[in-house]
This record gives sequence, C-alpha cells and structure tokens, in this order.
Amino acid sequence: NNIAREYEKKKEEVISAIVTKRDDSTGDVWVDTGTSDVMLPRGEQIPGEYFQVGDKIKVFIQEVNKELRGPLVTLSRVHPGLVRRMFERVGYKVTKLDRVSFAGLTKKNVARGKYRFLTPKEVAMLQMGAFE
Repeated sequence: NNIAREYEKKKEEVISAIVTKRDDSTGDVWVDTGTSDVMLPRGEQIPGEYFQVGDKIKVFIQEVNKELRGPLVTLSRVHPGLVRRMFERVGYKVTKLDRVSFAGLTKKNVARGKYRFLTPKEVAMLQMGAFE
C-alpha cells in the first residue's frame, strides 16, 4: 500500500501536520500529515497542550504497523526522538538526551515523562530574560 510506504520512509522523523479534528471527551486530535489523517492520542501529547482545528504542529512518526484495514501509524509529541530530530534539523548532533536545566530552570525532582508548573518567580525571570 502506498500510504504505508510513505509513512515507513518517514518513520522516526519529525513532520508538519495540521489539526483537522479534536475529541473534547478524550483529548485525542486528528491531524492531516499530507499523506492521510492520523490520530494523535492524548497520551502522546505534551500535558497541558490544547489544539484547535487549523493549528500547525510538529509530530514524530513513532511507529508504523501494517494492518488489514491499512497502516496503523503512531504519532507522538512526547517521544525523545522528537527532541533529537528537532536539534538535528538545526545542526546539532544529539548523542544523549538528559534534561537538567533550561534558561536557569531545573527539573527539581520531576519524574521522567512528567511536568511541573513554574512558580510565579520563575515566570517573571523568564519574562525579564534574566537567565542564570
């Protein structure tokens, strides 16, 4: 199938997509990848993200499985490969990913795959551009 081949060629790559539909009850969204419409499940989205129809987003093609009814494509916005590919696009070779700090902010005991809200002081620091 041509669609399966197209996705196989792009497996583990970052592609652009446009949000075409969202399910408010589950948080899942469907995106047009230029090849077909594919569901981006809530669990593969960054916590707190909210998409509207028409939003242009970057997604990582995590997996492609051939099924009888067509290819089953798994998209992600939280897979470590997304970060790796985005850095490679701007010329940085990533050999190891370990989130330690960013703009003076630290992970402060945040478990892998989790997030925390910024304190008002941290938000003010970012707004002023006062990075450590």
